[in-house]
Amino acid sequence: MKPLICQSCGLPFTDESKGSNRDQTESEDYCVNCFQNGNFVEPSLSLREMEAKYFEKAKKNEGLTLEEAQEAIKILPTLKRWRIREDF
Repeated sequence: MKPLICQSCGLPFTDESKGSNRDQTESEDYCVNCFQNGNFVEPSLSLREMEAKYFEKAKKNEGLTLEEAQEAIKILPTLKRWRIREDF
């Protein structure tokens, strides 16, 4: 079974850590750390702020190496929450 990847933070998550939609169904796209009750936990968070959070975690040795942070940051713009529309 392919792991679920949060479309906000880019980290893998399990069925047990799925976020929740407004109707309290489980979100297939977002983890509980990013999405609860149909809303983003940090709705005003920008892509640049998300990138900074990864570097800060790596700097503080909070379960993320600098290399892992750099890899995660590379995929952020491709995720649903951050995808930049090119069809203007």
